[in-house]
Amino acid sequence: MIRLYACVALFGVVGVMIVVDKIDKSTNYYQMEVSVADVDRTCHLEKTSHQVVSRKREWTDDADCDLVYAALKADPQYKGFDVKGSAEVKVAYASPVDKSYTTGTIHLNQDDEGFRTLKPNDRMIILAHEDDPKKIRKL
Repeated sequence: MIRLYACVALFGVVGVMIVVDKIDKSTNYYQMEVSVADVDRTCHLEKTSHQVVSRKREWTDDADCDLVYAALKADPQYKGFDVKGSAEVKVAYASPVDKSYTTGTIHLNQDDEGFRTLKPNDRMIILAHEDDPKKIRKL
């Protein structure tokens, strides 16, 4: 019975955190279009095999994403592997606080829109804080 209460409490806390995050985004941030200055994308291949009692996890070193996708496609050794990756996107924008030229960094993962296609000089929509010129979030 204690486990049930613990699970309910955990789901309640997570639910409250999600609601607070959505309220924070809607009241303290502006949507704005920014210019992409640079994209630093890294990927690796990863595979998890489940055995009877344990699981085995294999992965490759981080590399340029284009090379990782090419290796996955061309090398049968990587059959069953998934691409995992992240990107640091440096953006430039006029701060909604004081209209000063500001730069910042947005972190994306392989599931985010534009992860593979975003390049310098593209435009993207972010959330910029209304009081702190350096505080930005992905949409």
